[in-house]
Amino acid sequence: MAQTIRTHVSDGTSVLFAVDFDLGYIRREFVYVYQGEHPDFETQLGYTWINSSQIQLDTPVPFGETFYIRRVIPRNEAVNNYEDGAVLKEKNLNNSYKQALMIQEELADGFLTTGSIAFQVNADIDMQGHRLLDLPDALLPQEPSTKSQLDTVQTVLTDKINTDVQQEATTRAQADIELQQVDTDLDNRITNEVQTLNSTITTVIATERDTSEERYINTTGDTMSGVLNVVDSTLPASAVPRQVIVSALDAMQRQLLDLLGVQTNIMDFGFVDVTPDEVEDYGLVTDVVTEIEDYGKINLW
Repeated sequence: MAQTIRTHVSDGTSVLFAVDFDLGYIRREFVYVYQGEHPDFETQLGYTWINSSQIQLDTPVPFGETFYIRRVIPRNEAVNNYEDGAVLKEKNLNNSYKQALMIQEELADGFLTTGSIAFQVNADIDMQGHRLLDLPDALLPQEPSTKSQLDTVQTVLTDKINTDVQQEATTRAQADIELQQVDTDLDNRITNEVQTLNSTITTVIATERDTSEERYINTTGDTMSGVLNVVDSTLPASAVPRQVIVSALDAMQRQLLDLLGVQTNIMDFGFVDVTPDEVEDYGLVTDVVTEIEDYGKINLW
């Protein structure tokens, strides 16, 4: 229990209160009745001394509000100042010793200073493993933060990290879906283009069908009349001018490479009329023409 201060919560009607400090008080002027912050103890409520141990407030303190009755002993001067030859009375001697004891009680109650002057420390404080209790939340940059404040910050950061991680996971998942769709669309496009090229090449290398028999394109490349029919994508190489084969392969190569974002020209190799081996050497038959025999057959896909 505090020894130098009494805390009261008003019931809205009471006005009589006891002044009951263990060591009493030296003078009435050292007793203060006030509301608000403790450094402002000199701003007092109106009251009257009924006797040496009781005061009466002029008006009741509003219901639920807190007020204090506190003893504050002077610290910068002696309550009794003796002169040589003075008569020493018991009461005066007791009060002189009480002043020191009362100051110690104030320090024990936490009133390290009086008024608004802050307690100053000029050396490090070693808590020796003990804690600082009942700290308020920090308001200024140089004030110590409480655990509750740190817990709040940690909770906010954890929630933010979890939210960011979830958003990133969602974004990655959506990106994977879109990338998969792009791959699928590209695969489908390549497949369609290859099928179109296959049909084009097969149509170019065709034979003329008349009423009696199927005949191949002649070796001179002359224009022929009649209906052109595909012969199972297979044609004797000797029956087709090499320039026709190269032209067809060149068109196919261009379309495939353009589809993949590459541009080239078979004519860049310096050949207009090349042999089957030369066609194969320059990679024109990869995945398109699987086999070219010397004046044998051209197998498409």
